[in-house]
Amino acid sequence: MSAMSQTIYFRKDQDKQIIYNLICDKHPGKNPIVFIKRDTKSKTVLSEIKFIVAPETTLMYLASQIRTQMNLQNDLSLYFYTMTGKILKQDSMILEIYNDYKDPSGFLFLEFSEVECLG
Repeated sequence: MSAMSQTIYFRKDQDKQIIYNLICDKHPGKNPIVFIKRDTKSKTVLSEIKFIVAPETTLMYLASQIRTQMNLQNDLSLYFYTMTGKILKQDSMILEIYNDYKDPSGFLFLEFSEVECLG
């Protein structure tokens, strides 16, 4: 798994397809994923984290990587959603999620939120 260090800006859907092709040429057999964190009230994008991962990677593993990169507290639970609002199980493999929910451009866009745990 590798985190994408460069910021990717999509101006048009055509840009997404070009960037997807470049990524696939450089990282064959891997899936590009963009995790989006939005403000719960205004729905504005607070941050994006991008990964290029092997299909057998679990969402749980990526959650730990996101937690580390964003310096999130351990008492916060992460929840992941498709762009249509379906909540995802963290033991799901990226292959399943990618095949079911990828964007026509080839990218997988997922949203996440943090929720304070009780206890």
